[in-house]
Amino acid sequence: MITPPLFVSWKAPPLHRLPRRLAPVLDETLDSYLTRLAAADHLDPGALRERVSGSRRKSVPVPADRLARLIGNPERSLRYAILELCTSDELQSMHLNKRPLPGEAHRCRAGCRSCLARLGFGAYGLGVVRWHHFEDVICWRHQRWMALNFDIEAPQPDVARLSGVLR
Repeated sequence: MITPPLFVSWKAPPLHRLPRRLAPVLDETLDSYLTRLAAADHLDPGALRERVSGSRRKSVPVPADRLARLIGNPERSLRYAILELCTSDELQSMHLNKRPLPGEAHRCRAGCRSCLARLGFGAYGLGVVRWHHFEDVICWRHQRWMALNFDIEAPQPDVARLSGVLR
């Protein structure tokens, strides 16, 4: 007797690991990570989201286990870097002192390009959008004014000589 194959939803096909593994940046938004991952693997970001979650809509949650399988990283480290993948119970059990949580109380904006280059993200670090506290407008390490919006190409001017701004 031939057994029928297990049902596999057409919306969630079996996952094969992507050829390019891309590490998420700490506090990166999920949309930013999926866009960078799609660009690194020459995919359409909507198609990548559909492959992982079964839908192109951003309102449909992305399962962390499927995304971890797709990129070949441990699910736990992926959840720690991208907090949008966590449930509220998981967020409470994690040690997230002083980290911005996704939501209305915090803003997301482009990360410091100098920091990302220093961490080795190179060309695939461009376009990183991270969650920030509302009052964090300066990268203190590089003394750069950070953009207050999503514009990843916005200038990040040097404010080292502007003591009034630094105060």
